Amino acid sequence: MKPIFLISALTLAMSSSFVANAADLTGDKGQSSKVLSVTGAIGAPTCKFEMNSGQAVEFGTIAPSQLQMDQVTAGNISSITGGFSVECDAKTLVRLQVKDTYASNLLKDNKHKDLFPGHYGPDSQFGLVDANNPDTLIGSYIIVKNKISTTDNGTTKEGHDLYIQGGRRSNVFVSTKDNSGSGEQETLVIDNPNGYASKLMNVGFTIQPNFLPKKTWFTEGNDVEIIGDATFSMVYL
Repeated sequence: MKPIFLISALTLAMSSSFVANAADLTGDKGQSSKVLSVTGAIGAPTCKFEMNSGQAVEFGTIAPSQLQMDQVTAGNISSITGGFSVECDAKTLVRLQVKDTYASNLLKDNKHKDLFPGHYGPDSQFGLVDANNPDTLIGSYIIVKNKISTTDNGTTKEGHDLYIQGGRRSNVFVSTKDNSGSGEQETLVIDNPNGYASKLMNVGFTIQPNFLPKKTWFTEGNDVEIIGDATFSMVYL
């Protein structure tokens, strides 16, 4: 009888142990599931944007004799160059928008049509006004892409083109989406329609002016201070 008793006792012990484990899994001492949390963070890049080394782009003093009395002055005034750079702590896709402070002056009475006729509409022109009388349009200028280079890990790539995001290549910086004067901002990228990510981007440009006929805004013997403002805004992705 003893062997039978021992086997029965062992069977009882195994059964009791199994029941206890099941209770642990479903009761207060255990859980049937656990939550796995996956976390992360997307940190905005830190970028330094430098426009023309902090200096204005200047035409200098223009002699009245250089300006046409009855016609638009184009080509008589030397173009001037400038540039900007964007340096980030990691490869960054930079998108750019340019806004003209004096766009409404260009659109008023369709004066833009007399400037850069047949070549550039109001989306590509930026107004020049009399600083002492900002309602008086003197002319406009275009910002022509000159040279764009990027640098990553000590390697410099040159020859990037300027593109309207998702669209065509452009040799000039544009401010709005079309020539209708809608005012909707255009977005620009480099290298291709989708943009190009880099740590350092250097952009050179040339500013070419046109001036309205002198008789419409200039009084002999008076000095005129010319001003134009274009705001460059960067979006870093």
